[in-house]
Amino acid sequence: MKKKPNIGIIGIGNLGWNLALRLYERKFNVTTLYGQRNEPNQKFAKRIEAKLVKKPEAVAEKADVIFICVPDDHIHNVAKDLKGEELMVCHCSGSTPLIKGNFKGSGVLYPFQTFTKFFAIEWNNITTFVEGSDKDTTDTLMGIASKISDDAIKVKFEQRRAIHIAGVIGANFTNHLLYRTQELLSRNGIEFDVLKPLMEETVKKAFEHGPAGAQTGPARREDHEVINKHLELLEDDPQLRELYQIFSKGIIDSYK
Repeated sequence: MKKKPNIGIIGIGNLGWNLALRLYERKFNVTTLYGQRNEPNQKFAKRIEAKLVKKPEAVAEKADVIFICVPDDHIHNVAKDLKGEELMVCHCSGSTPLIKGNFKGSGVLYPFQTFTKFFAIEWNNITTFVEGSDKDTTDTLMGIASKISDDAIKVKFEQRRAIHIAGVIGANFTNHLLYRTQELLSRNGIEFDVLKPLMEETVKKAFEHGPAGAQTGPARREDHEVINKHLELLEDDPQLRELYQIFSKGIIDSYK
């Protein structure tokens, strides 16, 4: 597919909204959207000159490439009603295999970033991972990915799944740890912002020198006296205490 394809998007949530907007900004023709027929979605469809349709299968009527942007456990259910000899049906999940169905090609466009609806993400520093069932689909998706982000990389399913797991552990779990530390500080009358310089420096060092070279703290020094004192202070928060123990043991075991 040499010309820019007509694109349809099923699901206008955090990712679908951002993907549709970015495609429109990069001069792709987003023909159809499927999502709740509420006022915000109707205004958004008008903004990007797309039609908001009533059924997922109606997206296929005017699109060459469809992106399914729904939760992972709904992807295959949505895809089963999509048909077309020239249609490429793609999803944007890190952990879901290629879709099989009555269409020409199946693919994955996986932007490696966290998205929030109504908040336009900065795409220039995002890596977008691509997988296709055939050369034409892969080439089409690589063409799209290279125009919406700075870095487009072909991957296999096993690689994509590992990338997704790394993202969950590195980003989602880290964010939850920050949430728990915010609670701890709040209980002690301390503002959460005191952590910001420390976190920024930690992340900077990890990417400049590698996580192993950036690791510090009592567990890295095997300072069991400090570790035990911290565990005593966390007696009233069993879950956070358990997390502290697990991470301390992991750090100690990693550097023995």
